[in-house]
Amino acid sequence: MIIAGATGVDLNPPSIEQYTEQTAQVESLTGGVNHVYWTKSGKSYHLYSDCSYINSDRTTEIFEGTVAQSRELKNITDLCDRCERRAVKENEATVPEAVEEAPVETTE
Repeated sequence: MIIAGATGVDLNPPSIEQYTEQTAQVESLTGGVNHVYWTKSGKSYHLYSDCSYINSDRTTEIFEGTVAQSRELKNITDLCDRCERRAVKENEATVPEAVEEAPVETTE
């Protein structure tokens, strides 16, 4: 275990199921697109490059790629709560209201 820690070997690598679940969540929020953003010191991946959590004076570089890349390169496993709320709100705004059907006329 000490050797694994010293060499950077991950003894508990992410499973395909975890990648699949996280990717599906991102794709459901973004209309089928698997593209996220993250920073060097961040702990979450983001759906929007203009998210205020990563787009600040402290941020020097924003990385982008897939959910799997964010996990492989930075071990990020969480979606930004702010980005998730924004995506849900934007998706709700684009879903058309249910159209009421006209009453069917019957002849007697």
